[in-house]
Amino acid sequence: FASWMVSRWEQGTNFDDGLKGAGAIAATYNIGDTFNIVLGVAASSKVVGSGQSVNPFGLFSWKIDQRHTFSTSILEAKLRSTWSDSITTDIYARYTGRRWRLEDRDDGVVNHGSMRDRSIPIGVGLQWEFLQGWRLRGDFGVVAYRQLKTTDEHGDTVDTRTSNAPGVFA
Repeated sequence: FASWMVSRWEQGTNFDDGLKGAGAIAATYNIGDTFNIVLGVAASSKVVGSGQSVNPFGLFSWKIDQRHTFSTSILEAKLRSTWSDSITTDIYARYTGRRWRLEDRDDGVVNHGSMRDRSIPIGVGLQWEFLQGWRLRGDFGVVAYRQLKTTDEHGDTVDTRTSNAPGVFA
């Protein structure tokens, strides 16, 4: 079982307006030392409006050999390679989605709204554990897809911008 709280908000908005709580419970099943399957359900509150969302999830990992592990879920695929006790690399593609609570503008358009950011980054990550428990990580890649969507207090779309042209990130 895991639970967490997060707050995302535009400057001028109260911290608690962007507050979102979530929790998940899952069960794991190992098939020898090679395969691992995790199935569970996650529940979270909504940043805009009231109510909760409940979603099932699943994760699958395959330990290819002592050095390489492939893992996947509905939203991500990743190949992790361990080169030494301190150096690890990842090659990944994932779908990400975040929502921010916008400032109350009282403009009759966005009033009490939110902005949603959805993207698909494809990248390579390098992690160095320079002291036990202390890690330094760097990532480089492209964002293959990105959509920004602004909605009002009722969840109705005010504006949407989509970019299919790749963008570089580091």
